[in-house]
Amino acid sequence: MLILKVNMKRLKHILSLFILLAILGGFLYSCDEDKNPRAVVTVVYNKLTDTGFVQIPVGNARVWFNPPENASQPDIVKYVKVPELTDNRGQAEFETNTEAIIELIAKGEDSTGTTKEGAGVIVLLKNETYYETIILE
Repeated sequence: MLILKVNMKRLKHILSLFILLAILGGFLYSCDEDKNPRAVVTVVYNKLTDTGFVQIPVGNARVWFNPPENASQPDIVKYVKVPELTDNRGQAEFETNTEAIIELIAKGEDSTGTTKEGAGVIVLLKNETYYETIILE
């Protein structure tokens, strides 16, 4: 009977240890890993109205950037040789695996069909999304 009680105590300690490890393991597993840097770029042009200037989104504008020196070959091909096109809201999204500060160039047409250009800068940092608006002039 004494041996059985000692084993039950030991069993309770082992069980408590397993529960503690399971809770700790679940906490560590749920920690977020680093997310790639992202940027959302909005391309607009200014249109004069009766009440002043209004920013109009430019769909199908071409947006590209000069990648940093340590950019991967797929990023160079994706963002330099093949520009990103904006959607009907005038937005294009970029995601890389490299932190950097990058100059963007955009070209698009206003409502009269005139081609305009603009430039901007994005800051790409891990776990962050950077928002930039480029005004075509």
